[in-house]
Amino acid sequence: MNDCRIRNGAADLQPLASEQILQLFAMACEKPEGYGRPISHWTARELADEMVQQGIVETISPRHVGQLLEEADLKPHQSQYWLSPPPTRSSMKRSKTYVTLT
Repeated sequence: MNDCRIRNGAADLQPLASEQILQLFAMACEKPEGYGRPISHWTARELADEMVQQGIVETISPRHVGQLLEEADLKPHQSQYWLSPPPTRSSMKRSKTYVTLT
Protein backbone atom coordinates (compact mmCIF):
# COMPACT_ATOMS: atom_id res chain seq x y z
CA MET A 1 0.00 0.00 0.00
CA ASN A 2 1.18 3.49 -0.79
CA ASP A 3 1.90 5.74 2.18
CA CYS A 4 0.82 8.94 0.38
CA ARG A 5 -2.37 10.26 1.91
CA ILE A 6 -5.04 12.85 1.24
CA ARG A 7 -7.21 14.55 3.82
CA ASN A 8 -10.97 14.03 3.34
CA GLY A 9 -12.13 15.52 6.61
CA ALA A 10 -10.90 17.07 9.80
CA ALA A 11 -8.99 14.00 10.99
CA ASP A 12 -9.87 11.43 8.30
CA LEU A 13 -6.90 10.39 6.11
CA GLN A 14 -7.30 8.26 3.02
CA PRO A 15 -4.44 6.70 1.03
CA LEU A 16 -3.63 8.33 -2.29
CA ALA A 17 -3.81 5.63 -4.97
CA SER A 18 -0.91 5.10 -7.37
CA GLU A 19 -3.25 5.94 -10.25
CA GLN A 20 -3.97 9.34 -8.70
CA ILE A 21 -0.25 10.02 -8.30
CA LEU A 22 0.36 9.03 -11.92
CA GLN A 23 -2.42 11.38 -13.04
CA LEU A 24 -0.71 14.17 -11.12
CA PHE A 25 2.63 13.39 -12.78
CA ALA A 26 1.03 13.29 -16.24
CA MET A 27 -0.70 16.61 -15.63
CA ALA A 28 2.53 18.19 -14.36
CA CYS A 29 4.28 17.23 -17.60
CA GLU A 30 1.62 18.89 -19.77
CA LYS A 31 1.12 22.58 -20.43
CA PRO A 32 -1.39 24.34 -18.16
CA GLU A 33 -2.98 26.01 -21.18
CA GLY A 34 -4.37 22.58 -22.16
CA TYR A 35 -6.45 22.70 -18.97
CA GLY A 36 -7.66 26.24 -19.56
CA ARG A 37 -5.23 27.72 -17.04
CA PRO A 38 -3.95 31.22 -17.96
CA ILE A 39 -0.44 30.45 -16.68
CA SER A 40 2.74 29.43 -18.44
CA HIS A 41 4.05 26.97 -15.81
CA TRP A 42 2.40 24.80 -13.18
CA THR A 43 2.70 25.56 -9.49
CA ALA A 44 1.88 23.09 -6.73
CA ARG A 45 -1.19 25.18 -5.87
CA GLU A 46 -2.45 25.17 -9.47
CA LEU A 47 -1.89 21.41 -9.76
CA ALA A 48 -3.73 20.76 -6.48
CA ASP A 49 -6.66 22.91 -7.66
CA GLU A 50 -6.76 21.14 -11.02
CA MET A 51 -6.68 17.68 -9.40
CA VAL A 52 -9.78 18.62 -7.39
CA GLN A 53 -11.46 20.22 -10.41
CA GLN A 54 -10.81 17.10 -12.54
CA GLY A 55 -12.26 14.89 -9.80
CA ILE A 56 -8.99 13.02 -9.28
CA VAL A 57 -9.15 13.70 -5.51
CA GLU A 58 -11.67 15.36 -3.23
CA THR A 59 -8.98 17.52 -1.66
CA ILE A 60 -5.18 17.72 -1.58
CA SER A 61 -2.84 20.37 -0.26
CA PRO A 62 -0.38 22.23 -2.48
CA ARG A 63 2.33 21.18 -0.02
CA HIS A 64 1.54 17.50 -0.57
CA VAL A 65 1.58 17.99 -4.35
CA GLY A 66 4.97 19.68 -4.03
CA GLN A 67 6.32 16.80 -1.94
CA LEU A 68 5.12 14.21 -4.47
CA LEU A 69 6.71 16.14 -7.34
CA GLU A 70 9.96 16.54 -5.41
CA GLU A 71 10.12 12.82 -4.60
CA ALA A 72 9.66 12.04 -8.30
CA ASP A 73 12.16 14.77 -9.27
CA LEU A 74 9.54 16.44 -11.49
CA LYS A 75 9.82 20.17 -12.06
CA PRO A 76 6.64 21.45 -13.71
CA HIS A 77 8.23 24.87 -14.24
CA GLN A 78 10.41 23.20 -16.88
CA SER A 79 8.41 23.00 -20.07
CA GLN A 80 10.12 20.03 -21.76
CA TYR A 81 10.59 16.46 -20.62
CA TRP A 82 12.01 13.57 -22.58
CA LEU A 83 11.26 9.87 -22.30
CA SER A 84 14.84 9.42 -23.47
CA PRO A 85 17.12 12.45 -23.23
CA PRO A 86 18.24 13.91 -26.54
CA PRO A 87 21.60 12.56 -27.70
CA THR A 88 24.71 14.46 -26.75
CA ARG A 89 27.79 14.73 -28.92
CA SER A 90 29.77 12.42 -26.60
CA SER A 91 27.06 9.75 -26.62
CA MET A 92 26.90 9.92 -30.40
CA LYS A 93 30.67 9.37 -30.69
CA ARG A 94 30.32 6.12 -28.74
CA SER A 95 27.60 4.96 -31.12
CA LYS A 96 28.60 2.60 -33.94
CA THR A 97 26.52 4.67 -36.36
CA TYR A 98 28.28 7.98 -35.66
CA VAL A 99 29.22 9.80 -38.84
CA THR A 100 31.52 12.80 -38.94
CA LEU A 101 30.53 15.44 -41.47
CA THR A 102 33.36 17.62 -42.74
